Amino acid sequence: MQLQKERNCLTLQSLRGLNNIIRKMLKLRIVSPEKIVYDGDAESVKVPGTLGSFEILSDHAPIISSLTKGLVEYVTTKGKQCLNVRSGFVEVKKNQVSLCIEVVNEK
Repeated sequence: MQLQKERNCLTLQSLRGLNNIIRKMLKLRIVSPEKIVYDGDAESVKVPGTLGSFEILSDHAPIISSLTKGLVEYVTTKGKQCLNVRSGFVEVKKNQVSLCIEVVNEK
């Protein structure tokens, strides 16, 4: 009976580890001239790139892009968050996303 419990615990631990792999998070930092808007984990980030909107997920290729007026959307453990931006830029490197933006208003 004890051996069966140990096997079940190992199975549960394996599943928890798999869940962490599936839900790999990005480190997101959003700054404006006035303040740090957000600094924490995010599941995804959608930005209004100058050549069109694009979404950033874990293991995204490295990129630097300018941003145009539009909506920045990011998903955290608290749900979806949105910011209206006037302009800015984004850098993605090794699951770290940095946004430097001029905020129109926070939603």
